[in-house]
Amino acid sequence: MSHPADLTSNVVGATDGEPIGARFAVITAPVTGARLLVLGFLYNFAGACPSSRVETVEVSLAAGWIKPALAAEDYAAVVVLAHMDLGNDLVVKILDVIR
Repeated sequence: MSHPADLTSNVVGATDGEPIGARFAVITAPVTGARLLVLGFLYNFAGACPSSRVETVEVSLAAGWIKPALAAEDYAAVVVLAHMDLGNDLVVKILDVIR
């Protein structure tokens, strides 16, 4: 059920548990050729629409996809798009896994 144009590191289908978009994206800067790993997280909430479910950030970070994505290559940067306040404890958890 994944749609590659959508970046949803922690949103899955309610019935099948499959990501509704790509868990991450790797993009290449057009001028420098720098490779960037991009992640996108929603904060932990249970009010998603009936067809989707937001995995907690903790569950997504413990899943088997993130460490291989981080280790796949030597990225120039890791970009985290987070729908949460910078002071949220979840941001620290995401950064701890990246570091």
